[in-house]
Amino acid sequence: MPTIQITPQFVDLPGGIKLYTERVHSTQRVQSNSPHTIIMIHGLGGTTSLYHPIYASILASSPASTILAYDQSGQGLSAISPSHLKGGSNPLSHDILRDELDALISTAAPTGPLTLVGHSAGTILVAHFIVSSSPNVARVKNAILIAAPIGTPDTPMIDSMRDTVLRTIEERGIPAIVEQVCIALTGTTTREKRPLAAALMRCALLLQSKEGYAAHMRSGLDFRKNLKFPFEKFPESLRVLIVGGDEDLFVPAAESVALGEKIPHSQVFVIPGVGHSPHVEVPEEFVSIVTKFLTQVGYGVI
Repeated sequence: MPTIQITPQFVDLPGGIKLYTERVHSTQRVQSNSPHTIIMIHGLGGTTSLYHPIYASILASSPASTILAYDQSGQGLSAISPSHLKGGSNPLSHDILRDELDALISTAAPTGPLTLVGHSAGTILVAHFIVSSSPNVARVKNAILIAAPIGTPDTPMIDSMRDTVLRTIEERGIPAIVEQVCIALTGTTTREKRPLAAALMRCALLLQSKEGYAAHMRSGLDFRKNLKFPFEKFPESLRVLIVGGDEDLFVPAAESVALGEKIPHSQVFVIPGVGHSPHVEVPEEFVSIVTKFLTQVGYGVI
């Protein structure tokens, strides 16, 4: 018997945006007058599939909750407006992606408390939304930041690597950079001992269009050029969980720890033998950490 029910749906948002979403319930769902929704936001080159390994375990610990995962416009199964592509009249930006998230919340999860889960570049989107003026921000009770690159600006080495990847994608397409990016997104231990996790990351990347991927890369590079994030604007009531890996090439463990020192009411966990994608590489360990966190904040099975 399945333990979860996944309902895929394309959600229409204002402005003609159509996002691919997955709404996930526990088959043992407990009804609630104030439904708690866990919104899962992938990073660059991600899709809802990268959260699939943790759906069932998360809902086993929080059966009254609903998971809402989605592909950002231009990634996975979600299309992107031509105006947001290179040379378009309104190039993709983090403000556009923040407003897209806000519109999705208003449309698909209009009531009840929220937990936002972001991975990699998705954590930048979560943080950007939390300090926005949207009325939906007041509903965000918790944030889970996975491999969050929001503590410090990128190093020259990272900038150079991203510029090279962007040029390669635009000239030769996604297959030309898949192996290089997969090495960056997973730890050495995962590539040696967890081949299915590494394969899932590879499949997610190959699903991307080169135009959408490049638009998101340019958006992220522009946003991070002068990154001084206003962590002091995080609501006092917000509880934050930060999860990293000690084999992460993009976000070293020390950066995750330093981020925890900047964000009030946060907890930091660094998982050994894990790279940039803990929820994909070691889903059981990741879920154990998240379960304890959700129980502490009142959404787990006690």
